[in-house]
Amino acid sequence: MLFVLKNILRRKFRTVFSVLGVGIGISIMVALFTISDDMIGQMTMALGTQRGDIVVSQAASDDLDSDLPVRHAAEVRAIAGVQRAAPTIFSFLRTQKGFSGQPAILYYGLVEDSPMNDAMTMVEGEKISDKDTMGVVFGQRCWELVNQRLGNRRYKVGDDLQLSDLITSPGIADLFGVPPNWDKMDEMAKLRYAQTKLMKELGIAQQALLLNGLRVRGVCKTGIAFQDTAVFFHLEIAQLLKDKNEDRDKDGKLIREATCNWILVDAADGVDLDQLAASITEKVDKVRATRSEKVMGRYQEIEMFEKFGWIISLIAALAGALGVLNTMTLAVYERTREIGLMLAVGWPRLRIIWLTIVEGLLIAVMGGIVGVAFGFGEVQLARNYFHLEGLSATLNVNRSLQALGLAFIIGFFASIYPAWRASRLAPIDALRQE
Repeated sequence: MLFVLKNILRRKFRTVFSVLGVGIGISIMVALFTISDDMIGQMTMALGTQRGDIVVSQAASDDLDSDLPVRHAAEVRAIAGVQRAAPTIFSFLRTQKGFSGQPAILYYGLVEDSPMNDAMTMVEGEKISDKDTMGVVFGQRCWELVNQRLGNRRYKVGDDLQLSDLITSPGIADLFGVPPNWDKMDEMAKLRYAQTKLMKELGIAQQALLLNGLRVRGVCKTGIAFQDTAVFFHLEIAQLLKDKNEDRDKDGKLIREATCNWILVDAADGVDLDQLAASITEKVDKVRATRSEKVMGRYQEIEMFEKFGWIISLIAALAGALGVLNTMTLAVYERTREIGLMLAVGWPRLRIIWLTIVEGLLIAVMGGIVGVAFGFGEVQLARNYFHLEGLSATLNVNRSLQALGLAFIIGFFASIYPAWRASRLAPIDALRQE
């Protein structure tokens, strides 16, 4: 091994460039898969632990487009094996500038007896309550960002909250885009502009703009980055925002029933979730019930993203392998006389092969270690620079071990040809080599 190390250190610059070639390829793999794992992990946690055991949505629709009558929640509760069923709304306000690395501000509509409400850890104030439908809960990161932008107008728990006033506030209005003459407009003109934008571009119902009485009820942590940048309303308020509330004529006749996006179901202990999901789908009209952890399986884009990561990583690894192959081939060529002398004094050809392969493996593994360090640094740079709090601040050990394994394979296969070539040298011809 000492002999191998001396050979590697003999040509330091070539070794450094070979190590960097492997390292860059490995760093791409580590960064891509760490980001992929973190994002998918956040989504899986949200779906698997904060949406109950089963998600009920509108049949033959995407989850985001699902629109269910709230009355279905009572029908679901009546099915044997269901412990609770909580109607839920999910939506977002699209922003023209990034909000904590996201192109929108997410908001939810919850009832008190919701798995998502249970999952909140309160930093200040209290959770969503059916007795206080006007209370609004902010995710901790959303709360921090909003108050940073408001400056001296910072909110406190218990303060009144008016959507139109908030969206016209300095620092917040800029998120959604303002006309060139914004600073010259009076407060009434700004309010009219904001109300028009809320209705026509952001999908907020007109009735919600006149809503009075909202107040900040609390600030929470969920452990999930995109939910910590969200706002949580009571279901009734979210229905007003999305125009999903019940509507009756002046005589009290029902014109439109109240709706929601999903019904989150918790099953009683010992109930088979697959059977319960099938039972809900069968007994409730035009719904699809899916176990929460299986919801992600419906999105083929996730699988495609993982495959894309593998393809890019393998291409980068191939570039690193070519670097090792080139280095080892040149090393064998330059040391032809040395190898010939070894063979002449009785070194077995198998030992020559072993030394050459070990040298290539060592270069590749050093590149792998450098690549893991670079990959971790790239993820942290993305996390801090682009404010992607969903990315982990710790090293992804599994992906790092996979990367080192790939580096080992690169070193082995890239060294086979140079090792074979070295072992085939004839001692007499090698000693004549200038």
